[in-house]
Amino acid sequence: MQDVAKLLADLKDNLYTQQTDSDNLHASQLTECDTDESNYDSRIQYAQNEIQESTVNIGSLSTEIKRLKASIDNANLQLSILGKREANLEVNHEQDAADYEQRVQDHTQVLEALDIIIPKLQAITAQESSPQAIFAELAKIGKSNPIAALVEVAASLDPEALASVVSKLQDIRNSVQSSLEADKEHQDESETNYQNLLSEISNVRDSQNRRIDEDSEALYEAQSKYDQEYKRKQDNESELDSATEGKEQKEATCAEWNDQYSSDKDQRF
Repeated sequence: MQDVAKLLADLKDNLYTQQTDSDNLHASQLTECDTDESNYDSRIQYAQNEIQESTVNIGSLSTEIKRLKASIDNANLQLSILGKREANLEVNHEQDAADYEQRVQDHTQVLEALDIIIPKLQAITAQESSPQAIFAELAKIGKSNPIAALVEVAASLDPEALASVVSKLQDIRNSVQSSLEADKEHQDESETNYQNLLSEISNVRDSQNRRIDEDSEALYEAQSKYDQEYKRKQDNESELDSATEGKEQKEATCAEWNDQYSSDKDQRF
């Protein structure tokens, strides 16, 4: 009987020892579960915060990238418009210069002709020279000289009428000279305006090019940041999935440990 009692006591002691070991193991497992689940919770919270922040940044950067691209497109459009405007100005300026040169040539020819004919008619009026002598001089210019024809007509006029013709021709000369001078002033003003417009176009072009350079640099930086934020979001989405899956697996493992601990304890007692 003593042997049986001793055997039972030993068995009981062994069960208590097993339970103690099981309690210690379970306590260690609980600590591990709490620590690991807490770490998973921290990882999950951090990943969620990173995803939220990167999502906001991606939205802001997307808006900035669109704005910069639109600004660059607008600046290039302005440069195209400036180029066409400058080309049109050059064409008009060349035509205006050619027209002016033609007017100067025409006015100069008229003045030269009047400078020849007025003295001749004045000489006839003052009876300082005969029509025949004047005809002899004009014949050297050519047979079809229109000035000679005019002198021939003037020679047939009476002195009073001839004086009136000379006076009107002088008025015409003065008018042509005034027109030539006014035309030069207008042409000088037109040239000044043209150069001012070219200078303005050049300044605007330089401004638009600086704008393109600045926006292009800002666009490069914004796109680089966008790529970084996009990768940041992807990395943390992967981290969130990994931490969530790890926590679920750990919770399942801890539940198995708890079930096993309870089952073993029930079997011992």
